[in-house]
Amino acid sequence: MTAEEIEARVFEIFRKRFAVDEGRYSLAANFVNDFGFDSYDTASLFMALEEEFSVDLEGQELERIVTVGDINELVKQSLQSAPLY
Repeated sequence: MTAEEIEARVFEIFRKRFAVDEGRYSLAANFVNDFGFDSYDTASLFMALEEEFSVDLEGQELERIVTVGDINELVKQSLQSAPLY
């Protein structure tokens, strides 16, 4: 999966599940400060990422993930280290 495909799918999660419009969305956007996410929204986001990309984010340093760009990088790394079936 390319970086562009990951970015597009992450944006769709923000758009569909959290009603973030394209005008407010950028790789530098902080999902807590810019989108108003609370701890419940953040947990829902990570669960949505696990579901969308079939990855396990448990054990990752998720508290260090604060921007959309961080999320894209996390997904990319998780996909690269995921076991092949």
